[in-house]
Amino acid sequence: MINEERVVTPGSVPPGSRFKGYTDFLVQDVVLRPHVIRFRRERWLRPDGTTLTAPLPATLSGHFGPGLQRFMVALYHQGQVTMPRLLELLLGLGMAISKRQFVRLLIADKEPFLAEARDVLRAGLASAWISVDDTGARHQGRNATCTQIGNEHFAWFATWPARL
Repeated sequence: MINEERVVTPGSVPPGSRFKGYTDFLVQDVVLRPHVIRFRRERWLRPDGTTLTAPLPATLSGHFGPGLQRFMVALYHQGQVTMPRLLELLLGLGMAISKRQFVRLLIADKEPFLAEARDVLRAGLASAWISVDDTGARHQGRNATCTQIGNEHFAWFATWPARL
């Protein structure tokens, strides 16, 4: 997917030259910067004296967008980046966030992420194989069993207490 296209010219072209099209060169990059949106919610005074205020989009939950939440949760859980380092990263990017707000961002209202994980698991089960490692693996100092479900495009792991 191309997000931006730039045309580069050679500067001066000798007279009599003929345009022969383009030679493409793709550059992949990541843009990390704050993106602040101000929602200007219309307010109306109804004839009965009550106020009608336009609702926020249903995709929002709090003052931090879903992209930022997904990025932080992924770095914290999958990337195993510590909370102090993640907070330092956000502050370094120019985000206005307190330590308390950051902790809430990581732990509160995660049902949409859990629902997405359940949907991915269900989709994977339709075409995946299942294996169970019942070798007495240790997890948090206790014997455990690891279940792995996957195929060439998908992997899911869960660790459960071992049954004796």
